[in-house]
Amino acid sequence: MRRDTGNWEWPSGGILSALFVLLVYRAATQSLVHDEAFTYHLYIAGPFSAIFTVYDANHHFLSTVLMRASATLFGPSELALRLPSLIAAGWYFITVFRLAVLAFGEGYLLPLTVTLTAANPLVLDLLVAARGYSIALACLTYAIYCAVVYLSGGKRAGAARVLVRASIALGLSITANLTAVIPAFVLTAVLLAMLGARRSADWKHLLLPLCAIVLLFFVFTPVHHATAANFYYGAHSLAASLNDLAALSLAHNEGLGGWNRETTWKPWWRGFALFMTAAATVCGIALSGRFVGQRHDTAPGDALLLLSSWMIAGSWSVLLIAHHAIGLLYPLDRTGLYFLPLAGLAIPATSAALQRLPRAVAISRACAAFGGLIALQYALQLNWTHFYIWQYDADTKAIVKFLVAQDHKASVRVGTSWPLDPALNYYRETRGLTWLQPLTREGPDGVYDTYVLCEPEQDRIARYQLHVVYRGAVSGTVVAQK
Repeated sequence: MRRDTGNWEWPSGGILSALFVLLVYRAATQSLVHDEAFTYHLYIAGPFSAIFTVYDANHHFLSTVLMRASATLFGPSELALRLPSLIAAGWYFITVFRLAVLAFGEGYLLPLTVTLTAANPLVLDLLVAARGYSIALACLTYAIYCAVVYLSGGKRAGAARVLVRASIALGLSITANLTAVIPAFVLTAVLLAMLGARRSADWKHLLLPLCAIVLLFFVFTPVHHATAANFYYGAHSLAASLNDLAALSLAHNEGLGGWNRETTWKPWWRGFALFMTAAATVCGIALSGRFVGQRHDTAPGDALLLLSSWMIAGSWSVLLIAHHAIGLLYPLDRTGLYFLPLAGLAIPATSAALQRLPRAVAISRACAAFGGLIALQYALQLNWTHFYIWQYDADTKAIVKFLVAQDHKASVRVGTSWPLDPALNYYRETRGLTWLQPLTREGPDGVYDTYVLCEPEQDRIARYQLHVVYRGAVSGTVVAQK
């Protein structure tokens, strides 16, 4: 494939470096949130055996093991707990850069690709959080990179080893987060189809390590205790799922200078973005179809087009079938994370493929322009204060600092909205606040010395005749007292 002229490697590397510095800052400064704290109490501060015996949907196995190791080495600070996610984020950024250079050279599609795949505000949130999403995404993207290298490398020496690395990465992505099962399955299916079309015997290098890792994961972790009731989080309709992913990407926050505030045109724009992404996916499938059955090497950009478009379409197809067959819910926010970088890869790959067709140059430029608008909107939504999903916990660390600075009794009872208690208990334990009684999930109703209330439960202020003594600037969570 003809590469675009230009030298965009340094600007692209600069974008990723700046984003990584932002992630480190966020990991060190943002308050620990509900899901991170829940994992801390159950698996990090709890007995080591719980990692292998107690199943919860919050248990992202590989991430939990690495968090435990990090906390043992460096202590249970927010940064230490998030260190595995940060390392995975760095690996993800490097892989995205290498993948874009391999597919598009040094042209303008390089910075477009790294921005679309790395700067999505929901992706940035989950690259920071002490959860398994960052590790799963890094492993999945590395598997895609290895697959592109393999498909574009033919029968050169070491090709089989590249496929083994892809297989191991796919297996590890599943152990990091179970939502990776579907894209990993689709990528494996597409690669097997390509191997069959090329009459290659390398299928064993793809399947054997993956199957071994998945088998060990099932046998030695508590995932085999999972039931349908554990998979309770999701959307009941495909439209709701798509709208949610679009909203969290394009209406994540008000944006720099308030530019991204909700206006009447935003719902229309989100619908248009979904339509254009679907069109790019369908176009990518159509353009890549001619490579199936070919035995010669595939250009890296064409291999990326094939994998990204088929992974998007295939994953949604699997979800659709599973929803109607067994009632599996469609993804919401974090459970559909993998679709966002896949779209970020498919849009520039489609633009590059269309550019080679004599009558489609204008369409190619329109596709790239659309990607540029999305990238610009991502840049305007850069955020360093909170996670969208857990915004109610954005000021929890500041609230604890406020409570510590107050004159208080030797024993203080706090009534709190239940989503806040894991993080508050984390700070109580790690900072040795023995005067603060353990918080429970009983809720804020009753007689307490202090109340910490999320916005939905602030009606208790009037009910108990309380006075607000502190209000979180980001979350709106308040501290109220008599």
